[in-house]
Amino acid sequence: EQPQLSSRIDAWIRSGGVSATWLLYDFGGRDAALGEASALLGSAQYQHRAVLQEVFARVAMDYYAVQAAQGALGAAREVERTAADSVDVTGGRVRDGVSPISDQLLAQTQHAQAVVNRVRVEGDLRAASGVLAVDLGLDPSVVLVVPEAEGEGLSSQDFDESVGALIEEARRTHPAVAAARLNWEAGLQRVEQARGLPTLT
Repeated sequence: EQPQLSSRIDAWIRSGGVSATWLLYDFGGRDAALGEASALLGSAQYQHRAVLQEVFARVAMDYYAVQAAQGALGAAREVERTAADSVDVTGGRVRDGVSPISDQLLAQTQHAQAVVNRVRVEGDLRAASGVLAVDLGLDPSVVLVVPEAEGEGLSSQDFDESVGALIEEARRTHPAVAAARLNWEAGLQRVEQARGLPTLT
């Protein structure tokens, strides 16, 4: 009987097949794909490190900005105290008839300017502290306690030498440079894959 020629509506045909291929040699295509994937993974890891370093550098800069603002505030308060003492001294001298009233008015003006400057520096400190708090993932209104800056700075020669060494170190080990190098290597592997090398199956 020939079911394919049958007029019965419930006739059906079974067919089946199996196909198998075995890759014997791909002339370097798989190695190129693996090399590209490895280079891209390394590049992603270095880019992650570069982002972390940028965050650390930003936090450090903002930390030192808070310290600088604290130092500026201390200096502004000292100037304000000195100006207030000057107002008291010139006021007494004017009362005693030793100095003209213009000296007292000048001292009062200088004191008012010192107060305005101190208030401005306090605002700068609050802004710098808020920026540092945001860097740390905190609310900007959180009051941060940062220790005062201490110690002597580097001499000019030591500073120049240390900066030169840091620049050379960055050229050798900075994650962004390493990531760019690995991206370049991944591109070379991609070119190797795109050449259309034959495969033996």
